[in-house]
Amino acid sequence: MKTSKEESSKLKINYQLKNEKSQLKPIIGYINFGQKEIDLLTRKVTYKRIIFSTGIKILPADWDAELKMPIKTDDRNQIQEINRNIRIVYDKLLKKGVIDFDEFKEEIDERILGKEKKEAIVKVRLVDFIRENIVASNTIKKTSKSPYKNLIGKLEEYEKQIGKVIYSKDVNEEMYLDFIEFYRPYAERINAVWAIQKVFKAVLKEIARFYKIKVFDPATELSNRDKIQAENADAVYLNMEQIQMIIDFDPEEDRLYNAKYIFMILLFTGCRESDVYKIIPEAHHSVKGTSFNYCRYITQKTETEIICPILKPLQDMFDENKGKPPRKIAQQKLNLYVKELAFKSGLDQEVSTTYTDSTGKKKKITKRLHEFISSHTGRRSFITNLINFIPLPTLTKITGHKLQDKSIIFAYNKMTLLENAVMFCNQLRRATEENPEYFPFSLVD
Repeated sequence: MKTSKEESSKLKINYQLKNEKSQLKPIIGYINFGQKEIDLLTRKVTYKRIIFSTGIKILPADWDAELKMPIKTDDRNQIQEINRNIRIVYDKLLKKGVIDFDEFKEEIDERILGKEKKEAIVKVRLVDFIRENIVASNTIKKTSKSPYKNLIGKLEEYEKQIGKVIYSKDVNEEMYLDFIEFYRPYAERINAVWAIQKVFKAVLKEIARFYKIKVFDPATELSNRDKIQAENADAVYLNMEQIQMIIDFDPEEDRLYNAKYIFMILLFTGCRESDVYKIIPEAHHSVKGTSFNYCRYITQKTETEIICPILKPLQDMFDENKGKPPRKIAQQKLNLYVKELAFKSGLDQEVSTTYTDSTGKKKKITKRLHEFISSHTGRRSFITNLINFIPLPTLTKITGHKLQDKSIIFAYNKMTLLENAVMFCNQLRRATEENPEYFPFSLVD
């Protein structure tokens, strides 16, 4: 059995000078206390770190990079006092048993900031808070940080326009709405305005939670007419006949063939682009006349476990490539190649659709079909083509969506993921047999 002294030795505290454009650089602290996380896909073990702001800012010349400590005595004494407080909190929680990550961080913030400093933090600059507490966090996924980085950029441009920095105490209804109006010209569609509004609200909510202070709350303090609603935008999808054209097209260029391979995975699994390279027919199921290969993976966006059958057109492509998956390419390139693939497959008819611009006006847009197509068209097409033939509880377990209906009856659906995949294949076979005019090619053997 480990002694308290041995457990206490796990506590490691390090400091780093944060690289920012300002002359004074903040000192950021990192705490490792042996708490592990396991990646469910790779089984790789990583250590969770608590990242916190010391509240100390210094010139780079006053930082000892080798010792990772300030050079000046007063600054170093403040760091030593922070270390002492962290160890007090750690030893106190250690006596209770297993240390809870969130409880440890909360108590550290409380003790380090203290009541007087906490009152001063009411003046926290928005962009500093986002950088230090969200973008620098190791508990938030990289993909989730992108909209926050966008908000930082736009807030800094807004600060230049109004000639002053924005602190949390400055955010009120007038400033909030003025910033939204400032952002509209940067956005083509209303959903982009809604998205940055959503991120801004999340930042204000996190400041209120982190510092336990009251901040402006758009959800409760804005009138309904000032709240921007997301639009369920009109978007194209490929029907089965159009997908047949993709299947039939045989690209000569290797890059287009690889793009077709990736697009086929999206079209026949409904997965997100972020998960497309996880789709490998790694297992086989064959019971009572139902036989298929399938993949098992965990989604990157929602960490949902999925078992997805490999439908026949996709299995044919895997077989053609001897089971070797497609090469990875950047999403921006993939979207360009998919448009070219669609064009060369003959999907160039004129299509009209509508959208709401950033000012709330409805507009019509007409393009060639291939110009509308992106990697996400694959997921959208998979769902649209099957949603009227496969029950939602079954389909959502394949795509990783969450049922919006919270009726208690759905909580009693304890079907395993493999059982769900079997039901999906059986229902799909029946749908294709009964609707040959809608399904021009076989999806399951």
